[in-house]
Amino acid sequence: MKELINNYKLTDQEFGWGWADEPTDSWKVFLNAEIAEAYKLIGSRLSKDDYHLIHNLVKEINNDRKPYFIHGDCGVHNFIFNNGKLTGVIDPTPIIGDPMYDLIYAFCSSPEDLTRETFDAAANLMVVNNYENTYDLVLIGLYLRIGTCIKHHPEDMGAYIKAWEYWKGVTMKLER
Repeated sequence: MKELINNYKLTDQEFGWGWADEPTDSWKVFLNAEIAEAYKLIGSRLSKDDYHLIHNLVKEINNDRKPYFIHGDCGVHNFIFNNGKLTGVIDPTPIIGDPMYDLIYAFCSSPEDLTRETFDAAANLMVVNNYENTYDLVLIGLYLRIGTCIKHHPEDMGAYIKAWEYWKGVTMKLER
């Protein structure tokens, strides 16, 4: 958080949102396209209700977000550490988007310790942290990560499904 995401720079909205080389009209359009791709990979591993839940959560995202240039592939597999200190981040896939996307991507990039407490500890370090429905954003990011998991890390699927159920429970409890 401190060395990377908190140092992202705002960009001009005229560039669009999403992949820097293929921007879309809005952050929601970008997320929905990513969700559609994940759905193709996820298939029957999650229910159609889960797919609709994610689409409904995207509809609720505040349109007042400001666009930043973000890493786009901010997973722990792309962090380089030396003596416990972050010294580099490799393999960017530039996105014009919301810094929370990279935080959630990093959080969900490993199936270990995907708890509310772990996420909150990282999110509390964000300079710009005025998000509503943050846990809904985690659920969206987790859905996208499950699609990636199937493609690149199928051995982690059981842990991700367990995390999916946990985070659905977190978001459902908060809605009551």
